[in-house]
Amino acid sequence: MKKISQKEFFRRLINGRSAKLGAPVYPGSIVVTDNLAEDIFSKADEKVFRSVTHTQSNALMFENKSWFFYAKPKNYDSRNAYLHIINGVEVLLLVDHRPAYTNQFGTPISELTMILAYEIQS
Repeated sequence: MKKISQKEFFRRLINGRSAKLGAPVYPGSIVVTDNLAEDIFSKADEKVFRSVTHTQSNALMFENKSWFFYAKPKNYDSRNAYLHIINGVEVLLLVDHRPAYTNQFGTPISELTMILAYEIQS
């Protein structure tokens, strides 16, 4: 496991073909490990590899017309990127963390961690 910059994460997505492995959500805060990446990698369903066809200042678009925006989601306080090599395959993780907070209606919102995982095709 290697922590990488968000710029490096997006550069790897833009310069290669990638397949989204999943976007699991975990309650609370989690520690990113190679075991976590291997678990996400092993549970991935059908892998559809796609290239980036368009980039702009706030997002990139894949060949299937889906968009990926660079900014972290609203109310999230951190975003970290990681590179894992699993059986010779590059796996990228983008980890977003949301702390617990109370919304404008007074409802408590729990702490949450969301992970976007991609396999990069060599």
